[in-house]
Amino acid sequence: MFKRIEPKTHFIIISITVAAALCFLGFVIFYYALPAIIQKSDAIEQAKTNLAALEEKKNIMLEEEEKIKSLSAKLDAVEAAIVPADNPVTFFKLLEDLAARENLSIEIKPASAQNAPPNTIALTVSVTGALKQGIDFVKNISMLPFVVTVSDIALSRSVATASTETKPSAKTITPIIGETTITTTLFAASRP
Repeated sequence: MFKRIEPKTHFIIISITVAAALCFLGFVIFYYALPAIIQKSDAIEQAKTNLAALEEKKNIMLEEEEKIKSLSAKLDAVEAAIVPADNPVTFFKLLEDLAARENLSIEIKPASAQNAPPNTIALTVSVTGALKQGIDFVKNISMLPFVVTVSDIALSRSVATASTETKPSAKTITPIIGETTITTTLFAASRP
């Protein structure tokens, strides 16, 4: 039944068998394995895209977290610059110390809140002493560690002339001795 096959024919049969097996293998790969590989490849690409988007969102979140920390520090500074409405003693003490440094006497009274901005403490502050020190006091109010607005300033002076033994001439300057009172309305930012 089987006769001896020549080597040339044997080689052709093996070649055809191998070619048919390769074609069958290619068919299986092309129709079954290739779509699964493509699907897995697309899933990997989608995962990479999602990972990149998540990484970008993470970086944005970290930036926003840093901004929040920065704003928190600024908020703490603002909170420290606001006079507590229920306990403004520290603010009053600073005003009194400032007046004492300038050798001024000070009087602090509540002011009419009619024209006051919202969330402020309205005060009428009167300092009495030398004019220069009174002006320095008003300038130095802005140096206080609180948010303070100076609204109205009024000057008044108690005048006394120096007594002189000689008659005043045109070139003689009569010194005016007395104290100046500077009255100002302050609006200090406060928490309700």
